[in-house]
Amino acid sequence: MSKRFYDDGEVYHVCDHCGHKLMEGELERTGIFITIIKGSDVRFEWWNKGEYCYECSDALFRAIYDSLPVPERCTKEFRDEDMAKAIEGVLIARGSGMDS
Repeated sequence: MSKRFYDDGEVYHVCDHCGHKLMEGELERTGIFITIIKGSDVRFEWWNKGEYCYECSDALFRAIYDSLPVPERCTKEFRDEDMAKAIEGVLIARGSGMDS
């Protein structure tokens, strides 16, 4: 945690990446949480460990999101069932060690 103290003892936080002072309420609104569930089992869960400003939180989210090789439910690729199945087929092959 990046707690800092004013001379009067009041606590404030700074971004763990860029060092900017976090604005009121920013800490509560910049969390990133990712959960992957297979059936009813949680198979993967991740959340940010650092405290980040809006800009750094957005950059972290974008980097994680862009690294996922699957289309998101609101994208054109996801709505094209044949394309989505083709992407899933490539990922299944990659996950099982088979060639696609």
